[in-house]
Amino acid sequence: MALAGAAVRYGAIQALAPTTLTIGAGERVAVVGPSGAGKSTLLRLAATTLAPSAGAVEVLGHDVAALGARALRALRARIGAVHQQLWLVPRATVMQNVVAGRLGRTSLPRALA
Repeated sequence: MALAGAAVRYGAIQALAPTTLTIGAGERVAVVGPSGAGKSTLLRLAATTLAPSAGAVEVLGHDVAALGARALRALRARIGAVHQQLWLVPRATVMQNVVAGRLGRTSLPRALA
């Protein structure tokens, strides 16, 4: 994953200052900082769920901005993220919640089965 001057703004609010960062395959990185420092924004850029206002994001060798909808969906299916808010379906079993998270890598007929 690589950020090249990636920044995120929400109107007048700068959520993430221009950041350049490279994380190689197999590296483990801790993101630490006070509330409002941009940690979640940085992780959303890495997970491709947020586009930068400036700069570039590369994930798994792909320039995220250059991908079409189908290619972006395929890339997102290769990324795993565990959020602070787990967003589990309360009435579903653990297995059902896990399987639901894998639907992006499953064909429609198999998902319906």
